Amino acid sequence: MNGTVPLGENPVIVEPGSAQDVELIHASIVMHNEEPPGYPDFANDEPTFWQHRNGFVSFVNMLSANGVMFNYQSDWKYTTRLDKAAR
Repeated sequence: MNGTVPLGENPVIVEPGSAQDVELIHASIVMHNEEPPGYPDFANDEPTFWQHRNGFVSFVNMLSANGVMFNYQSDWKYTTRLDKAAR
């Protein structure tokens, strides 16, 4: 078994610790946020910033613990609040 499944067939499930050969899947997650309207105004809404930041840090820590690459592209309002929080 080479770890691949042709399109249209049922996926092959490999149990952890099995003797089957498995190829690794390398993944990278790309994410960005937008500025208002329609999205929180992180620069001027500190409680919302901290709520989102804490969830964001948990998410990034989980990705890092699992060896997943992450690319985050932020709007200027979020980075403005990050700068304020660092002071």
